[in-house]
Amino acid sequence: MHDKVFSCTICGLTPKIIEVETDIQNGLPSFSVVGLGDASVQESKERVRSALKNSKAQFPPLRKTVNLAPANMRKSGPAFDLPIAVSILAASGQIPKEKLQESLFIGELALNGVLRKVRGILPTVICARDNGFKKVYLPASNADEGALVEGIEIIPASNLRALIDHFYKNNLRPHKYFSTICAQRDSIYDFKFIKGLEREKRILEMAAAGKHHVLMHGPPGSGKTLLARTFQTILPDLDKQESMEVTSIYSVAGLLPERVPLVRSAPFREIHPSATEKAILGGGSVNLSPGEITLAHKGVVFFDELSEFPVSLIESLRKPLEDETITIQRTANKTVLPADFIFIGAMNPCSCGFYGDTEKACKCTMAQITRHQKKLSGPFLDRIDIFVPMQRIKFEEVLKRRDSESSESIRVRIAKARKLQIERQGKVNSKLFGSELRKYCVLDRDSKELLKEATYKLHISTRGVIKIVKIARTIADAENAKDIRVEHVAEAIQYRILSLH
Repeated sequence: MHDKVFSCTICGLTPKIIEVETDIQNGLPSFSVVGLGDASVQESKERVRSALKNSKAQFPPLRKTVNLAPANMRKSGPAFDLPIAVSILAASGQIPKEKLQESLFIGELALNGVLRKVRGILPTVICARDNGFKKVYLPASNADEGALVEGIEIIPASNLRALIDHFYKNNLRPHKYFSTICAQRDSIYDFKFIKGLEREKRILEMAAAGKHHVLMHGPPGSGKTLLARTFQTILPDLDKQESMEVTSIYSVAGLLPERVPLVRSAPFREIHPSATEKAILGGGSVNLSPGEITLAHKGVVFFDELSEFPVSLIESLRKPLEDETITIQRTANKTVLPADFIFIGAMNPCSCGFYGDTEKACKCTMAQITRHQKKLSGPFLDRIDIFVPMQRIKFEEVLKRRDSESSESIRVRIAKARKLQIERQGKVNSKLFGSELRKYCVLDRDSKELLKEATYKLHISTRGVIKIVKIARTIADAENAKDIRVEHVAEAIQYRILSLH
């Protein structure tokens, strides 16, 4: 007796269709699972055995062999419990095989047959639809997430017994998900509560409008961390495609909030220097997991105390900053993960933090200051778009009772600027490249002369010049100006000046 059903596994962030074959033959009772499954897959034998018996189904007292094909691909996780159980039921004639056509199964089984929530449902359902499947059977707790995908039926089941009965009575109905819930905003942070720092807030608004990378530097207490954490409140909500991409990542990582199947607001990931390289970049010897820069996809990653991170880690960020992907190289294979984020870094100018401060003397020697600042190499700094010098907030500013402009009103302006960019060129300004720059970032004669003079005086690299042009385009868009003017270029040049003293 032989039968097979289909399931799915996640390799990195990429779903792969898996054939779950079961062969039942006469012989001494045994149960083996082959096909390069990890320990959690091998343990499914005991879960499936108990779940079948406790669901009033027969566990055939014969020689049972389950193969997960292709056999040369590693499989992991408990999501194969349900397809293994269904394939045994079909092979032993306990459910009609014709009911399994064009269907995919995924889910973890409890010992009593209850179906438990699993990771990676959204990318799994998308993969099933794209591969021609008509139905996906999954745990009821994953139903809302699965129903986000159009063009395929989602059949949720709370337990194995209900699923078995469905194949005879057709009593499980396709699940539809409807929600009008908007993205939730953290009311603790809002630009209206930040006193002073109007220039710095203006710079961050430009960074958000064009998705430009930012490095803030200044003494402790100058507001670097506060501005970075508040930055997320001025980012527009994700569009449908972005929401699906981010939700897929968080689904695979097991980080989707309860009862929130769709991520609507831009992610914000704050990273401390104590984080490991694997946690930041992603990796794993067997089960490759996304790191913080992938979890920040379509959002923001904030490196606080940037100069305290290992130099090797800082240098490894150069490719993601430019290419918007991170490549995890292993002996057997290479995996490319998405990493399209806005980078925000914050650092002190020296170890004690007060080098160049007007109110408190620095205690570091020049050798210590040089060593501290050299942790950020020229090639790395060249990939940062905007540098923001910070100064201590004056006492008079702190006592002001009048609120500043709210994050909500700033967010509306940023959304308009981004919409203008998308309608004009199909992408935000930071992603313009080559001929696109010549077409959409035209400079007049005065702007070219100013940029040429600044390039020689400030020793700006070619990459830096291109970034100035992109920033100037963003400033013009924020002011709803059709053409880049000389004042836009002048402001953009100011954003490229890095002075740590």
